[in-house]
Amino acid sequence: MEKNNNKFANYFFILVIFQLLHSTEEIIFKLENWMPIVSGKVHNVIHFFPVIVFPEEAFMIANIILVIVMLIFTRFVYKEYKWAVIIAKIASVIEIINGTGHITMAIILFRYFPGSITGIGLIIFGILCLKNYPTET
Repeated sequence: MEKNNNKFANYFFILVIFQLLHSTEEIIFKLENWMPIVSGKVHNVIHFFPVIVFPEEAFMIANIILVIVMLIFTRFVYKEYKWAVIIAKIASVIEIINGTGHITMAIILFRYFPGSITGIGLIIFGILCLKNYPTET
């Protein structure tokens, strides 16, 4: 791996911290209450898309597990394991999409949408990860 990977790993670690903040924002502002509404509207247009209902406790546990797994995974990114760096790149793209989705919902609804504030950080640090992705993997 090229030494640029340390920069990549550092940005990925910050991205994971933003995911922690993002999950916290989603939990505090009850994103799970919006899921049936938003997924129901998508279902009305794309009939095979499911209406998603996520109980509060399950949503919280899923977010906690996600952050713990990402934090543990970051160690492998720092150790420059090829598979970890590739997965971190994919995760960076997913986080950009995640942040964009929350901000898009806030724009469409013309109001605050849970996750839209920290979604900005997901986009910024996701892009920085992609810009600093090691050229030799």
